[in-house]
Amino acid sequence: MGPGFNRGERKVILIADDDEDDRMLISDVFRDFAGQVELVLVDNGRKALEFLVSSSSKPCLAVLDLNMPLLSGLEVIKNVGNNEDLRHIPIVVLSTSNSPHHMQECLEQGAIAYRVKPLTYEGYTGIVREMLQLCNLAEPIR
Repeated sequence: MGPGFNRGERKVILIADDDEDDRMLISDVFRDFAGQVELVLVDNGRKALEFLVSSSSKPCLAVLDLNMPLLSGLEVIKNVGNNEDLRHIPIVVLSTSNSPHHMQECLEQGAIAYRVKPLTYEGYTGIVREMLQLCNLAEPIR
């Protein structure tokens, strides 16, 4: 069982990234570190927002790529921040962009963290451990 998870508790994490290789890599690392996590994988920002709005079990964490088709990660963050039912969901941006402007803009709009995508499985392990800690602290509002 992964760190920070209670027995029988199944947490949902949304991962939105248009790059299939990146989605698979991060989902492999999450599964290796947290067997009790349910991953919802989507390939664009519109699907991410649709899931957040329509899902009855809100995720404990949303991981968003910055540059995605249909809605960017930043646009999803803005929409979440404007929605009373969603704004409690922590959002981490995971992007190839290391632009200070992008980082600042995402954090100002409501992301709780911004991380640059690593190139290897090993590089993802520290980021995933950090995200799992964030998820453990994010209890849904009932």
